[in-house]
Amino acid sequence: LPNGTCSASIFIENTGNARDTFTLDLLSSPADVSAVITTESVSLNPYESVVLEAVSLTASPDALAFTTGDVTVAVRLGGQQSTLSEVAIPTKIAPVILWVFEDIVEEVDARGRLSITMTARNEGNAVDGLLVQLQSSHSTPLSLIPPFIAVSEEGIENPRSYEITDIPIGFNFTIEAWVDLPQDQKSNGTVYVNTSVRSQFAPDEPFVHTSTGAYLGA
Repeated sequence: LPNGTCSASIFIENTGNARDTFTLDLLSSPADVSAVITTESVSLNPYESVVLEAVSLTASPDALAFTTGDVTVAVRLGGQQSTLSEVAIPTKIAPVILWVFEDIVEEVDARGRLSITMTARNEGNAVDGLLVQLQSSHSTPLSLIPPFIAVSEEGIENPRSYEITDIPIGFNFTIEAWVDLPQDQKSNGTVYVNTSVRSQFAPDEPFVHTSTGAYLGA
């Protein structure tokens, strides 16, 4: 994760017939990852082997998701400059899923239509996508108003879900929906409307905003 730290291990085996000291030197690391050798040397008897926790890796705070690269470590015999082996440690930046929902406005017009508007902003480190769904506690006309870049079910006049992909980091877009409040109920009541928004990378962690609209019975 950005600003996160992990470690990498290296396996070394002395295949010679004399005790030797092996040293580790950092050769290179990706631009978004800083690496530090945590075990600089180890002495091994003939045919002895060891797994060393050898490198500490830290991703930069502004690293973009899914960026890859290798941290390269040289293994040398103690006191010599010649390299016995170069070990490539693959790294990959993990995605941070962070959506901010703000400027939520709910209004009921003179015709009894509840309008819902909110702004979603991608503050994670990955180009993400969203699945937006609308549900009501009452059987009444309702619909999302998909943005022009969204994909919704064809042939549906009042879509209750749509999907939007490839939303850039830092991008704002508006989620809009409407619900007609019931006109034929026998008694007064309240409609509860859930707007559910799910990230493409974290579909099991939805953001759910509940709107309410009071109506008068006939």
